[in-house]
Amino acid sequence: ISATAERDRVTARMEQSLASSDDGFMLVEQGGHLAFANDAVRAIFQAPDCDWKSGTDFSDNWRSYLEFIAVLERPISDELKSLDLPALAELKKGREFELPDGRSIFFKARTLKDGGIVASVTDITARLHAQNLLSQRLAAIEATKDGILICDDEGRITYINAAGAELMGFGSSGNAY
Repeated sequence: ISATAERDRVTARMEQSLASSDDGFMLVEQGGHLAFANDAVRAIFQAPDCDWKSGTDFSDNWRSYLEFIAVLERPISDELKSLDLPALAELKKGREFELPDGRSIFFKARTLKDGGIVASVTDITARLHAQNLLSQRLAAIEATKDGILICDDEGRITYINAAGAELMGFGSSGNAY
């Protein structure tokens, strides 16, 4: 098998893998043109005049997306209005954004050696809802006057609420004992 055929095979395999992901992946060349965007990018940032196809301009796609979501008549943050991929790539940990449609995304980008930018976008809406639900349940557990404790398989207390800590004579709640 020739080196060119092997490269093409590996490239096709990588594109298939990225295309099947629920996370959005895109590669933006130094000039701002998309080299690749998977279907998840199109699903997360969908708009009628926005195709996110290879060779199209990232800025044009982003502008089309913003114009489309403006009809929701919800505020669009300044960070979203002027999304700066190079500045986002400088953030080592990425950034959360709330989209005007109520979804939350985690956007992470890195600058490549050739000046291009690779970016990933994850819809974290469900995770944030689950975290909020767990926080509410923890607040309810802490507010109850009943002592609640959780033990591991060996019988060690891994969690105890404030009422349980008081009943057991411990100094504070929440810690493993």
